[in-house]
Amino acid sequence: MRTLHPHCIGGEPFPVLLTISGTLEAGSALIIKENIPEDIAIHHTVPNVPASGLKNNQIKWLKKFSTTTVFAYVASLPGEEGKTVNFNGTAANSNDEKSPILGDSTIVIGKHHWADTNKDNVIGDDEILTVYDHYSDIEGLGLDIDLIEEIWLGSGY
Repeated sequence: MRTLHPHCIGGEPFPVLLTISGTLEAGSALIIKENIPEDIAIHHTVPNVPASGLKNNQIKWLKKFSTTTVFAYVASLPGEEGKTVNFNGTAANSNDEKSPILGDSTIVIGKHHWADTNKDNVIGDDEILTVYDHYSDIEGLGLDIDLIEEIWLGSGY
């Protein structure tokens, strides 16, 4: 399942989570292919993807599956306000089963921070808790949670 916030600020980083769960046997090989927009900048990936895994507008991961396996990346998109950008991808296992990654598939470039879900120019208590719940345990993601916390502690952005 892809978790992609519905909006972001052009040029500013935002996270994308791919959570894979299912009936695969733990230890089975898993290939994730995430198709990304042509003009996107990828800042960090978890697990780390070498440069050769980022080509042809696609991020590719190969990993052993555990009960639930999370793949994530931080990206930014240039563009004018109101532009809608699409994401899609697939998960394939060693049993030759290939499935689309479901969940959120579009993001709109706008003037509100991705964590500001209600677009009121403030990161509220429920919004900062959601950020911590989803992203704080992902080592190496490179998401500036401290900056989001500063916005939450302040009077807005």
